[in-house]
Amino acid sequence: MKKILLFLLLISFISGTALSQEDAEKKSRKKSRKASIYLGIGDVEKPTIEVAYGPSKIQLDGYTGEFDNTSLMDFRIGFSTARKFKNNNVLNEFDFYYLTLGTYSTNLDFRENSDNPYAKKSKNWRFGFGGKGGYTIMAGKVGILPYISTSAMWTKTDWESDSTYSDPVIDNRLEAYGNVFRFGNAYESGLSFQIDKSFSFDLIYERNNTYQRTMFWKQSGSIILQEVGVGLIDFFVKEVLDRKPVAGSILNFILKSAYYYGFYQLKSNEMNWPFGGESTINYNTFKFGVGFEF
Repeated sequence: MKKILLFLLLISFISGTALSQEDAEKKSRKKSRKASIYLGIGDVEKPTIEVAYGPSKIQLDGYTGEFDNTSLMDFRIGFSTARKFKNNNVLNEFDFYYLTLGTYSTNLDFRENSDNPYAKKSKNWRFGFGGKGGYTIMAGKVGILPYISTSAMWTKTDWESDSTYSDPVIDNRLEAYGNVFRFGNAYESGLSFQIDKSFSFDLIYERNNTYQRTMFWKQSGSIILQEVGVGLIDFFVKEVLDRKPVAGSILNFILKSAYYYGFYQLKSNEMNWPFGGESTINYNTFKFGVGFEF
């Protein structure tokens, strides 16, 4: 009985301590937000929702079959931050960290279906998390954000066709991915037009590479090598931003877009490039999106 009482007292003490710490953290966050507003930096961690839609093209190196037209519907939820870049009235530094859920579906596509009865129709789901960032060029209350977004993505490949016939020689390339969620990486380059503080619309190109299997060390080496290149671009861009802010924002977008496109193209044939690996299923999508900040 004494042990039970001691245990209950310990639990109540821990709970009380946790609640007091939580209250203290809330007060601290409120003070931080007020301070940021007074300093003109802007509010932090705004709840944000984005919805995007667009047609996709699916590719798999070595697959001789045909994929039917498909489109992506994507939903994101997370928190965004906008603050002045080094007290510059021209640029705002923007970051958005999110969870994402989407579906590639032939039924969502507005284009005509393929005449080929063996063409694979998509009903593929995906989920993941990522970050979106760039430097917003301000013109009064309106802003243009050339941005880059990268994410870790798990995509489930699930295919149908109008014909019940299956050619094992062709379909084995798809069956190797299985009807399960497979890990991959995605990046996107976009232009976000921020109409006011709470609404924006985006024009986006996205590339999602889905891996056949996970090879931790080789994939880690490939990602580290990729991010070393990104770090070098960041170093160069920040030097430009200090001198020519608007040019720096545009250059950040151009250099990273070209770099990620090239790197993902290499990984489409060797998923762990330059450390080898199988081909990836590639989803290339042009999207239109809208965003809401609260």
